[in-house]
Amino acid sequence: MPFGQGMSDVLWSNFSMQWGGDLPAMFREWNRCLRADGALMFTAPGPDTLKELRQALAQIESTDQQRTHTFTDLHDLGDMLIHAGFADPVMDMEVITLEYKDTKALWRDLRDQGALSAVADRPRGLMTPRKFAALNQALDASRDVNGNIRMSVEVVYGHAWKVPPKKTAEGHGIVRLDAIGRGPRL
Repeated sequence: MPFGQGMSDVLWSNFSMQWGGDLPAMFREWNRCLRADGALMFTAPGPDTLKELRQALAQIESTDQQRTHTFTDLHDLGDMLIHAGFADPVMDMEVITLEYKDTKALWRDLRDQGALSAVADRPRGLMTPRKFAALNQALDASRDVNGNIRMSVEVVYGHAWKVPPKKTAEGHGIVRLDAIGRGPRL
């Protein structure tokens, strides 16, 4: 990031972490940019995001190549925060269900969000018209009792704090005298 060490009091990321690739490295970089006692807050898609689309794709494809992203579980994100030097991570999640009257509305919504697959192992080229029609049929077959195609978006919420370092760059322990009680006066 184009920021100096400890330059920020707060870092906020809203549904952009999934494009970063290496989450542990991203968390370490965010830790570098935060001041001691600075706060990190984020939202990110969780593993149940677009699970209905993955199920429909599994019905029409027999390949091991994945066409959709997989997202990191909130427990794993919390562990990564601790390993990156953050303290007291608080993680929560909710599932928001989106309803679509037809597949055209679903594809338009995904395209307008820029939710295109950047998976390195994805199949190259466009899906064939026959396979795309089969995918739309699988999605149509999943309609609920109201006739809607439903898509889940798992929203992971997280926040944590950067703690002051406990060791110097050379590995020497740091003792903070202001944190030591003065004891009783005699």
